[in-house]
Amino acid sequence: MYQLTEKHIVGEVYEIVANYDLMSIVMICLGTSKDERYTGLLKLLDVWMSGLYIDEKGAVLKFDLIIDLPVRFCKMFFPGLAMDESLRRFVRYMWWKSPEEALRYSDRIIARVMDRGTTEDVFALIESVGRDRMRHVLMNAEAGEFDAKSWTYWNYMLTDISLGQVPPMPERRFQ
Repeated sequence: MYQLTEKHIVGEVYEIVANYDLMSIVMICLGTSKDERYTGLLKLLDVWMSGLYIDEKGAVLKFDLIIDLPVRFCKMFFPGLAMDESLRRFVRYMWWKSPEEALRYSDRIIARVMDRGTTEDVFALIESVGRDRMRHVLMNAEAGEFDAKSWTYWNYMLTDISLGQVPPMPERRFQ
């Protein structure tokens, strides 16, 4: 049995005990983004625990915090960051962006290679990021990222759908 006990070490921050778990206790004790001390470890933990997409986390960690995380740490906690360099060879599929800017959008690079890549590049992509990551990109694709042929092919290759059961392509919706 475990018990969490509230103990004010610094400051007088109060929270309903029902809202506590181990990480929220740490985050509550460290502060908020409005605090002038919102830098370094505090910002790293906040970004790590945030709901940002992995590409956005990478952008904050690499460009805003200007930290170079060890590869082992990246692979464990930020798989999208660790793969940036392995995607460098595919940035040409986003020709309208600089290589550094393109690397901030790893999902889009992966989708572009899946949709328009040469056979050699597709095999290199599979080796680089794996089928699970490619499946994630396919399942979260935006409208226009795949043409009908690629959409059908990758759904058969990466999912367990039956013949003739390809899901509809993503559509752009206006509200």
